[in-house]
Amino acid sequence: MLPVIDRLLVDRADTSTNMGDNQSVLEQYLKNLEAARGGPPAQLASQHLQIAQLLSRLGQWEDATLHAQEAIRLDGASPTAGDALLLLGIGAIESNDLDAAEERLHQAADHCRRSGHKSGLACALHNLAVGVLVVRGKFNLALSTMEEAQLLYNEQGIKHWGLPWLRSYVFLLRGELRRARQALDELVQQIEPATRLAGGYYYLWARLEIDEEQYDKAREYLRLCLRIATQTGVPELNVWARIELSRLYRRSGQIPAGLEWIEEGLKHARRANLLYSSALSLIQLAKTQWALEEKTPAMASLEQALAIFEQLQAAFDLAYALYLKAVWTAQMDTPQSGPAWQAAIAAINRGGYAFILEREQESAFPLLAAHLRSPDFAIRQAAESILPSLVKVSPPPLRILTLGQFTVWKGSRLIPDRAWQRRKAGDLFRYLLLQPGRSAGKDAILDALWPEAGFEAGAAQLHQATSTLRHILEPDLPDKFPSRYLAYEGEQILLILPPRSVVDFEQFEQNLHTAVNSSRLDELQAALRLYPDDLLPADLYADWTAEVRTRLTELYEQGLLKLARQYFNAQQYADGLDCCRKILRRDPWSEDATLIAMQIYIQLDAAPHALRKYRMLEQTLKSELNIRPRSDLRALAESIQNR
Repeated sequence: MLPVIDRLLVDRADTSTNMGDNQSVLEQYLKNLEAARGGPPAQLASQHLQIAQLLSRLGQWEDATLHAQEAIRLDGASPTAGDALLLLGIGAIESNDLDAAEERLHQAADHCRRSGHKSGLACALHNLAVGVLVVRGKFNLALSTMEEAQLLYNEQGIKHWGLPWLRSYVFLLRGELRRARQALDELVQQIEPATRLAGGYYYLWARLEIDEEQYDKAREYLRLCLRIATQTGVPELNVWARIELSRLYRRSGQIPAGLEWIEEGLKHARRANLLYSSALSLIQLAKTQWALEEKTPAMASLEQALAIFEQLQAAFDLAYALYLKAVWTAQMDTPQSGPAWQAAIAAINRGGYAFILEREQESAFPLLAAHLRSPDFAIRQAAESILPSLVKVSPPPLRILTLGQFTVWKGSRLIPDRAWQRRKAGDLFRYLLLQPGRSAGKDAILDALWPEAGFEAGAAQLHQATSTLRHILEPDLPDKFPSRYLAYEGEQILLILPPRSVVDFEQFEQNLHTAVNSSRLDELQAALRLYPDDLLPADLYADWTAEVRTRLTELYEQGLLKLARQYFNAQQYADGLDCCRKILRRDPWSEDATLIAMQIYIQLDAAPHALRKYRMLEQTLKSELNIRPRSDLRALAESIQNR
């Protein structure tokens, strides 16, 4: 799916811009070839390779292959032969012959290793990763191969885009959206406007935004992708954009528009002889037809895609297509549903693609639960066979907002507020979240959440709360499947946050500690912005929130004091006073904030205001604590009075 971008951007030199008229260049190359005849074989081989590379750029693969083969015959031990083998491998990808492509690219890599041709080796590994291994669903091997290519590029001082591109693509397939976003952030540093790579970058962002239901953003990215596809004439970009536009319109409820886009995308893929892209288009066409209740055409499109994936040995896409067939035959309640399910699970297990079920959990988990209850032993056994692999698939990360609110996002989906109000499930979640290690014993939970209930009544309510919480976090989870967010260790209950989860108050604490130690003004400002208000306002009077809330409040005020002092030193007096006011609204007893405010007023030649601040503190401390302000404040106030 990806190699043409590499060939166009890395191996090509953009002949239309750098080499003038292509036909004139070709004629000159042919003259050079004739002149080299009778000379050293190495020189003649070099001329053949030069012609082969130009012909490949012109899309004349048959003639390019002949010249590449001749270069290998003439000078089979030189770096020239490695480049010729690389070209033959890319040509096999263009011809949809992945077996030949894999063989030729391995030969090219081996040859380049022996001859010390690092740039050729890097390019061979790159094309092997994106042109063969990814298409065949060998994601880990593809990433490992690309990492080796990246090391070679780094040794040559080349900042190559291949690894972040491939990572973002694979992470999107796996449903790891946050990791995909990180890879795209790395990739953006290498993007040049209006290039083919920029088109591929916009395509990946569009996929991410569709998965996160940000359809307006996705539409803009796809508009940019299509513009570049039109300007550059890269057929893959045209097809990719149309596939995602179809998915966008289908997901946003505009299904007829989605059908128009994917029908056009399939035509583009077939005209350009893009077999793999044709199969991907057929999958999208099938899903769109199914959404339109056109079930017979949808199954026909799906079968066409299955045939192509089998031909290409595209294991991941084949497994996904078989999964779709299993879901749809089950929905139609046909006799084929059982065998379709067994075939899908066999393909998923064989390739290690259990993440398909996690990614498609809205349809997958109910189907899995139904088959776990099947009276047919073979069907039930197939369902049970996937459970160990599915347990190892990390569920979507949680993003938990507790400062001034309580909001939880599971991946890109917001968990509705009303869900947390059922059977104290929200209280249990928040309580565990605040505990050290996010775990607590059964007795401690009962004392905190049900202090007035007897042991048996409290235990029953705890059981209901844990069951409800389990279903809030994973509503479609099969009964036999353990929760990935809650665990039990004897009498302990643990809240498990998957990798890349974010808890806002923890992020605030970490960032503010770092900022205070660094004393950088911008870092302090950014860290304090992470604290919009106090912890869990709806649980203000719950005893189990008091310790953490107090710790966070004190840390926030310490940060404000540090920032106020920084503003004072930088003579940004208005900002410094604002920090002091924020502290004193929270803590009218704050002598440190009063001192800084007084010092700022003195610098502003506003001594009466400074004295007024002191009198306010003095009155507050006397009336509420029956104490006097500390000595340095008294001395400063006295010096103001004596002026």
